[in-house]
Amino acid sequence: MKTITVSLPDDFAANIGARVARGEYESVDEAVTSAVAEWLSILEMPSPINEETSNLREKIQKSIDQYDRGEFVDGEEFLDRLERKFEQRTVDAVKVS
Repeated sequence: MKTITVSLPDDFAANIGARVARGEYESVDEAVTSAVAEWLSILEMPSPINEETSNLREKIQKSIDQYDRGEFVDGEEFLDRLERKFEQRTVDAVKVS
């Protein structure tokens, strides 16, 4: 086991000392090791935020790759296409009515 020295705020140290005094842990080392182990396990847990961030990064990378291959439409052309789709849907909705 490797020894590491850390400085903790007074209230952290007091809380750890109180837990050791109550018998929750046999020593300060055990309490801190337990806390670090819990923290590391939390970091490894999948979370919706991590998954969402990962999905977003994948989408951004896909877009960058498409741009690099020249697979993109400029803003004016995109808006023109969008407007035509909207107009067509409006016409189709009127025909159905």
